[in-house]
Parts: sequence; C-alpha cells; structure tokens
Amino acid sequence: MKGFKLSEYEKRNNKNPFKIPDNYFEHFTEQVMKRLPEEAEEAPNETKITLYARIKPYIYLAAMISGLAFGVKVYQYQQSRFMKQPQNQELLTEEEAEQIVDDVCNFAMISSDDIYAYATGTN
Repeated sequence: MKGFKLSEYEKRNNKNPFKIPDNYFEHFTEQVMKRLPEEAEEAPNETKITLYARIKPYIYLAAMISGLAFGVKVYQYQQSRFMKQPQNQELLTEEEAEQIVDDVCNFAMISSDDIYAYATGTN
C-alpha cells in the first residue's frame, strides 16, 4: 500500500475534508450540561489508616538508629581492642629480621641479587 502524504493531498484538493454540523457549537453547552448529573457525586470514603501504617515510619527510624548505634559500638570495640595491645613491644634483633627476610625471599624464589637490582634500579 502506498504511503499517505498530506502535502500531496493538499495539492490535489484545496478544501478541508472535515465538516462540522450546522449549529453544532450553538447547542454544545446545553448538550454537555444535560449529560452531567444533577447533583455532584460524593467523594469516596477515605480508607482507614491502619495502626501499622501510622507507626511504620517510626519503626524504620528505630531500625536506623539501632543500626547506627550497633555500628558505633563495633567501632569502639575495635578501637579499644587495638589500643590494648602492648605498646612497648620488643624490636626484632638484626639476626631475627634477616632470618624473616630470607624466609620470605626463599618462599617467593627471589635471590639477593634480584633485591639489589630492584633497590638500585638496575636491571
């Protein structure tokens, strides 16, 4: 089917294809008023709000506050736990530190030459 183009239709027919009945707008208001009901309808009764619907925002507020309080307590516990660690720990001796570094290097299969090359920036 061929598409309809309004510009081509206007070129062929210069008059409007739609017609309004005679005296349509003269009696329009009367016809609309006849269709309307005589008395305005009452608004539907408002639904009764349940107790749960009334206190739901307060329940959410209580849950939020208790979650915040729980988070603060966890944070305080963590802080107090880390602060209770002994402050004057003995430092490792040089031999112990060297032994730990050697163990880590052996596990990672890194030689001392690789560490020296990395530290000095030579490859």
